[in-house]
Amino acid sequence: MRPWISARVVDGVHGAAEFEQYGRRFRFDCDEAHERGGSEAGPSPMRYLLASIAFCSQGWIAKSILERGVPARVAGVDVRTILDMGGELGVPGATVYPPWFVVDVRIEDARGADPDALVLAVQHGVEHCPITSLVLQSVPVHLVVRTDDDVVLDDRPRDVVRADSTPVSR
Repeated sequence: MRPWISARVVDGVHGAAEFEQYGRRFRFDCDEAHERGGSEAGPSPMRYLLASIAFCSQGWIAKSILERGVPARVAGVDVRTILDMGGELGVPGATVYPPWFVVDVRIEDARGADPDALVLAVQHGVEHCPITSLVLQSVPVHLVVRTDDDVVLDDRPRDVVRADSTPVSR
């Protein structure tokens, strides 16, 4: 498999990407906020990265749960991070990349599922997602796994828990 995409500048930092897949043409736009030189004509590149991690993880977790026969299903995946905008501005010591990602997995219909088997299936799925595997080569990816109203795994260290204050949608 040789995935490809062709991106071009539309105006300023507003870009568009086009490609063919499944015998159809696709296009999506990408831009930045006004204060960052953009026209807000599309999501930022970081939102596409977060979506890529979420979509890929979600699919591979679903496959892993199915392959292992765990009685559960993936309801959704939230992916979060933080950015130090000082990195963009060239502030010494500030990084331009996110220091970590949190993959927060919501599982449904897990009554009767062994929590350990479920966690192993989720971990296997995340590790086999090509996007998350790539990200893991650069920065930590922390997992939160929720079933209904229970948290069965939260491997975030304290400093990440403090910084990761985004409420989770249910």
